[in-house]
Amino acid sequence: MLSPVQLRARLLPVVTVFAIIVAAVPVIRAAAPGAMVLRDARALALPEPGAVRVYLSIENQGEADRLLGAQAPGATATLVNPEAPEGAAIPARMRAELGPDGAYVLLTGLEGAMIDGRRIPLSLVFANAGTLEVQAQLQTARPAAESETRDPRQHSPALSGKDANALHLDPSLIAGLDPSLDPNLDHNGLCIVGDSVERIALFLDATPMGDTWQFTAMTQGFVYSDTFVGGPHFPGLGHGHLFLDGLRLGQLFAPEGEIGALPPGTSRLRVTLSRNDHSLYTIGDRPVSATLRIDVP
Repeated sequence: MLSPVQLRARLLPVVTVFAIIVAAVPVIRAAAPGAMVLRDARALALPEPGAVRVYLSIENQGEADRLLGAQAPGATATLVNPEAPEGAAIPARMRAELGPDGAYVLLTGLEGAMIDGRRIPLSLVFANAGTLEVQAQLQTARPAAESETRDPRQHSPALSGKDANALHLDPSLIAGLDPSLDPNLDHNGLCIVGDSVERIALFLDATPMGDTWQFTAMTQGFVYSDTFVGGPHFPGLGHGHLFLDGLRLGQLFAPEGEIGALPPGTSRLRVTLSRNDHSLYTIGDRPVSATLRIDVP
């Protein structure tokens, strides 16, 4: 059994999406209950005429909710989210993102001139908050890959513990695996990728603690670090991305943290490891990514 050292890395409140945040996949502590705010909506034009992808931030200042779908006047709106087709959980008092590396809104059938700066109205539908409207600003020029343009320490909530190397995967867990398990498959929270030359194991676990969930993303053969973010790749070194039901919650520079309360039903927590240059950490052609199913009565 695992007996991880509890680092108790706490998470700081959200200030703004573009603030330099030195700790934490943020749990918003002092916020008005019941408020859901949509921010920074942008629409990226696709080659298909009248089609765009919409990315935005969802700031939940109230209780747990679930994103059910999208609507848009004069267009067909689809919430593209294979990880949670029944609806994506939005943790209490946290920010979640629709973005290029997860769930997004696809609009098709838009009419009119597709020019930079055009405001495209759309709505997101939530189980509790209802229907919320936002306007996405159109970008017709395809931007450089997000991994090449942003430093996660400045543009994304980040988890940074006091000692990013202090919590690692117990080797006995790996040694005791059923030999019939394929080591290159993900088994509800456990992912092992590689061979004798390079091998990384990632074990994701979560435990309810009061009105939050404490999670650990322990590793073997990999160290979380923000020292060389944006620099060259070093084997076994990098950071993680935390997702819930396809929505990104933040980036990880330490192996534990917390998320807010979850709505009833099934949710899927996922951690995917990345290199210093922000590309997916892959061995061969397989990314190192573990998904944990969480069921809330």
